[in-house]
Amino acid sequence: MVATLLRSVGRLTQSGKGKGPDLRLINLSRLPTFLIQYPRMKLLLIGSGGREHALAWKLAQSPLVARMWCAPGNAGIAEERLAKHGALVECVPLPAEDLPKLLAFAQQERPDFTVVGPDNPLAAGIVDLFQANGFKIWGPNKQAAQFEGSKAFSQDFMERHGIPTAKSGTFTDPVAAKHFAASLAGRCAVKADGLALGKGVLLTTSVREAEQAVDEIMVSKSFGAAGQRIVIQELLDGMEISLHALCDGKVAKLFPTSQDHKRALNGDAGLNTGGMGAYSPAPFLTDAELRTVGDAILQPWLRGCAADGIDFRGLLYPGVMLTKSGPKVLEFNARFGDPETQVYLTRLKRLGRTPPRELRRPARGPRTPVEQQRQRVRRHGQRRLPRQLSERQSHHRHRRCERAPKHQSLPRR
Repeated sequence: MVATLLRSVGRLTQSGKGKGPDLRLINLSRLPTFLIQYPRMKLLLIGSGGREHALAWKLAQSPLVARMWCAPGNAGIAEERLAKHGALVECVPLPAEDLPKLLAFAQQERPDFTVVGPDNPLAAGIVDLFQANGFKIWGPNKQAAQFEGSKAFSQDFMERHGIPTAKSGTFTDPVAAKHFAASLAGRCAVKADGLALGKGVLLTTSVREAEQAVDEIMVSKSFGAAGQRIVIQELLDGMEISLHALCDGKVAKLFPTSQDHKRALNGDAGLNTGGMGAYSPAPFLTDAELRTVGDAILQPWLRGCAADGIDFRGLLYPGVMLTKSGPKVLEFNARFGDPETQVYLTRLKRLGRTPPRELRRPARGPRTPVEQQRQRVRRHGQRRLPRQLSERQSHHRHRRCERAPKHQSLPRR
């Protein structure tokens, strides 16, 4: 399905034999209609945050969407109306992580397409489950979702395939982790390996702070099972930006840049948050520079996916630090960013063209004499439909014609 989505965004071509994929920018003001081949779509959106509200708000604007559910949704999503006929988006009280109940709901309501917002159901394998039961769903499968589900997996992948990243180490022993942090003079990012709602990163600037961060994650288990293994990266200096790329494992299409505000307190003195706001475009990169960054990161990533047999179909979101020695990847995410989605979809001015005429009704012949006549008019090029008058209407028309005064031409001046 993502291949179809990529074709709807615009035809992706190869830049030449052996040169890898052509990474071009998405023009957010000209993005064609989302999955235009479905004339009357039923959509299921999974998630409950601001990202999902932005997705629901934009998807509801499509004239193709006839019904939409969101599981579990939120109070704001429940107030969104479909552009097609004004019906409300329906929120259903099903947790995004409860895959059996979501599958049962899909089997009952038969949505044409499912869009997954958050990372947890992706890492749990919702895409594999839905596809195995014959449902079309958008997002990476469980294997591909490891890019976000495991920091250790991503770090190892980047090092093996030459993707620029920070110096790092992966540890299950707190003592070894502290020794490595000391080798970096305590200037490091200590990360829980698993999913922690975007908050599993502690930034330190001294050996003491680094040791406290290791203990907090591995000993005190402040992030639960996600912190059984940790990744420690050197602390990079520069400007952090968010990249988003629509991918199908073979080709990638870059979105414009964006930047979110992660750290709490003035002067970025606090802990990382899940994101306190965002804006787009970021003023730090021109379009040409963005393509260069995309080439440096996404081309080796695509080659690595092909080499490792990873079929990534969905949205790749690498966090990138612009350093003096070039762009370096901090981590990979396997879904739309939150809050970045809110600014991206605000910039998306329209969903695209009006559907072709053949998609505006079910694929069957005309059902009434009027539809049959209209079809003949379109086929033979008649400009007007013949109007059949009743006997009474015909009588009154002739009476009006008899009473009407003859036309008299006006004298010319």
